[in-house]
Amino acid sequence: MRNPDEYRTRRRFRSVIRRILIDTGIAALVLLIVLAAFELWSRSNTAGRPLVLAEADVYPYLGIANFFPRQPSGVLEREYGYHKGHLLYQHRKTEFVDYAGARFQRLFQYGSGTAMDMSAFRIFVLGGSLAHAGNVPLEKTYFSQLQRQLQTTYPIQIIAAGKGGASSTEELVVFTLAVLPNRPDMVVLLDGWNDFGLTTVLGVRAGDPFDASVTYSKHYELTYNILRRLNDKLHSVQRIYQWMFRRDLAANREFLEANPAYRSARVESVVSVYLHNVRSMIDICDGLGIPVILAPQPAIDRLLRRDGSHNNDADASRYARIRGRVESLPTAPYRSPSFIVDSYETMLTGITKSPRLAAKFVDIQEAIDPDNFVDFVHMDAEGQAKLAVALAAAIRKRLPSDWAPAERDTRNPPWP
Repeated sequence: MRNPDEYRTRRRFRSVIRRILIDTGIAALVLLIVLAAFELWSRSNTAGRPLVLAEADVYPYLGIANFFPRQPSGVLEREYGYHKGHLLYQHRKTEFVDYAGARFQRLFQYGSGTAMDMSAFRIFVLGGSLAHAGNVPLEKTYFSQLQRQLQTTYPIQIIAAGKGGASSTEELVVFTLAVLPNRPDMVVLLDGWNDFGLTTVLGVRAGDPFDASVTYSKHYELTYNILRRLNDKLHSVQRIYQWMFRRDLAANREFLEANPAYRSARVESVVSVYLHNVRSMIDICDGLGIPVILAPQPAIDRLLRRDGSHNNDADASRYARIRGRVESLPTAPYRSPSFIVDSYETMLTGITKSPRLAAKFVDIQEAIDPDNFVDFVHMDAEGQAKLAVALAAAIRKRLPSDWAPAERDTRNPPWP
C-alpha cells in the first residue's frame, strides 16, 4: 500500500522541479529576446561601434595583429599570396608584393593625375598612415604637392609607399619586398610615430615577430576563443569584445605609467629597434648608391610639450580646439604622450650621435603647426602642404644635376 506522506512528498518534489524548469525556460526565453533586441540595436546603432584597426586575420609579416579577425572577400589569398595553413598563413607568391594585405590598401600611391613612370626619377616615401595620407583628397596629399613642386630637367615621380599602422620593422619588410624590386632612385623615410605611439596603445614593442596586442595573451583561453568566433557574426559580441580590449589597453597604460624602471627600459628598447631598422635600410641604399632622406614625422605631443602650459593658458580656446582634435580617435585615451615624447627625444639624440644617420637626417619636427593636426598623428590639407614644402627642400639638395634611366640600370640592374 502506497504511503500517503511519501506520495505527497514526491508530488511536491515533481511540482517544484516542474516550476523550476518552467521558470528557467521563461528566463532563458526572456534572455534570448533581450539578446536578440540588443543585437538588433547594435546593428542599427552606429555610435560606439568597436574600433577596427584592420579588417583581416593575423598577418605574420605585414600588418599588426587585428582586433577583429576576418578575411574579407579572400583578399589575403587573392592579392597578397597567403594561404591558410595549420598554424599560420604561409606565403606562396613569387610576384613582387604590391598590396598591404592587413589594410587592403595598395602599397604604392602616385600623385594626382600620374601613374608609374619608369622613365622618371622615382622617389619612394616609406612610412605609416601619414606617408599613406589617406585622410585628405589625393590632389591635396603631400606627395601630389611634391610632384608638382619638384621641377628639373628630367622627369620626377613621387611614390608614396605608406601603410597604416606600420612600424619601422614592417617598413623594413615593405622596403625589401616591395620597394627595392622596383628599383627606387631615392628613398625618403617618413616614419617614427608608430614605433613609439603604437607601443603604448597595443602593449607590445612595435614590429616584434607576429606582433600582437596585450589581448592576444588570452588566445589559449576557451571562452576568449569562443568570443572571437562569435564576434564575426554578432554585433553584440563585438561590443563585449570591445569592452575587453578597452579594459586591457587601459591596464597596459596604467602599468606603463606606474613603473618608471620598466618605462625607461621600454623607451630604450623601442628606440633601439627603430634606429636599427632605419640603419639597415640606409645601409642597403648606400650599397646600391641610392640617396636616402631620414625624416622622422612630427609628433603633436612633442609640439604641445614644446609650447608649454604658459602658451596654452595664453590662448586657451586655440589649445582646447587642438587638444580636442588630438584626443578625437578612439585609441587616444590609451596612448602615453609622455612616453612618446621621451622616445622621440631619445631617438633624435641617437640620430645626432650616429655619423651614418646624421648624414641622412632632415629635421622636420617644427615644419607643421599644432593647428594642422586632425588627431594625434594625421594632418589636414594645410599640414600636408607644409610637409610637402619641408620635404621638397630636402629632396632638392640631393637631386643629381642631370639624370637618365640608364644610370638606374647601371647602379641597380633589373631583378631576374
